[in-house]
Amino acid sequence: MGLAAELGLDETERGRIALVVTEAGTNVLKHGDGGEIVLGRPADSAGAEIEVLAIDRGPGMEDLGKSLRDGYSTSGSPGTGLGAIGRLSSEFDIYTLPGAGTVVLARVRARKAELPESGRRLSLGVIGLPIVGERVSGDAWAAADSKERSVLMVVDGLGHGVLAATAARAAVRAFHQNVGASSERLVAALHEALRGTRGGAVAIVDVRWPDRHLEFAGVGNVSAGFYTPRGSRSSVFYKI
Repeated sequence: MGLAAELGLDETERGRIALVVTEAGTNVLKHGDGGEIVLGRPADSAGAEIEVLAIDRGPGMEDLGKSLRDGYSTSGSPGTGLGAIGRLSSEFDIYTLPGAGTVVLARVRARKAELPESGRRLSLGVIGLPIVGERVSGDAWAAADSKERSVLMVVDGLGHGVLAATAARAAVRAFHQNVGASSERLVAALHEALRGTRGGAVAIVDVRWPDRHLEFAGVGNVSAGFYTPRGSRSSVFYKI
């Protein structure tokens, strides 16, 4: 539990994390035909907090409400796994699709940790992992979020490994230095910042909340999808 200790969670909180990971891993193995467990600090965390993401490609759940009730099981187990995860977590969410799989999200927050700032508009979720065989990822992201405007960036450094990560970090620095600019000028600033590095593909999403206006700008093989209750679409300019 080195990550939990590093982030300042005490012994009791580290115990909660251990139980959440154990229950999530058991569910992935028993019900999900295998999968992945990803641990990290949440993208929008303001304090000592760990996020556990359990992803499987199993049969999914036909009745999520029933599956969340203690005592219900499809494998002969006590049927307390999901309920236990929910009770031990500071935040808990689940998405399941019959025939496709299940994703369980659990966050355990230290008692002393601050909640995300009230002035923020977005709840951010990011997964970034290095390619197999590398120790660092060549991808990176950055965000600036307020009541008036939210700007998000993703960058895919060319290639893999350390040199790709160096390019991605240069883009992140340039983003924070120029985040007040328009999307067009921000992309131009990122282009300049990547000179002398391997370069990379970048994408910007700029949301202006008072105008209910979303703008996407990108260079390279990074795309964006917009999902609403009415469906999904890809667009450069989008009214929300």
